[in-house]
Amino acid sequence: MSDTQSRWLASAALILSCIFGFAGLAYEKSTELFIAMSPFHLLFSAIILFWFQSKFKRPFWNFSVITYFIITFVLLLNYFTAFPMGAIDYRPSLGISVFSIPLILPLLWLMIFYSAGTISARLPFPKILKAVVAAFLILLMDLALEPAAETLDWWKWEHNQNLLPVYLTWFLLAFFLMLFFHLSHFRKSNKVAPLLFIIYLSFFTLINLYGTGFIS
Repeated sequence: MSDTQSRWLASAALILSCIFGFAGLAYEKSTELFIAMSPFHLLFSAIILFWFQSKFKRPFWNFSVITYFIITFVLLLNYFTAFPMGAIDYRPSLGISVFSIPLILPLLWLMIFYSAGTISARLPFPKILKAVVAAFLILLMDLALEPAAETLDWWKWEHNQNLLPVYLTWFLLAFFLMLFFHLSHFRKSNKVAPLLFIIYLSFFTLINLYGTGFIS
């Protein structure tokens, strides 16, 4: 199979899986089942996304592993201290957890960070400005993700708190990790990353607009 064919096949798989997932969430009788399948869908997306990384050299692994564990540390710190984002309750729908943090959640953020990084890498800007653009893309994703996550029963911020600290934390974290991304010496080319970013942004936006279980 040629690279073009594999890219089209992977793109079709991502699009269809999200359409199928949204349809399952929309149908009231299957909503709980499809929410429970969330970790498998995220893992499926991650496999497709990283399959199209150009070369798996040490700098790429350094970025991926360090980013995953930094995000995990921030999530752990916040869960046990409510700093810097606030008190949060993670739901069982995100699957296996360690110290109350779903293992799939840092992977979701890694996918978002990596996708935003590959998009900004195409811009004819200095690396620091590319990091700023990527951070704003990640902020845009989080603006859609936070309300959608409550609807999907992924997590819930307690006491109906102001989400400004949440958005500010992710923006600052995104900037520094995206600067690390652009300073790392690996090829930042992925043929499905921009599509995955658009699909996820669209999916979370649709969840915010329509919710779940609206078809009986």
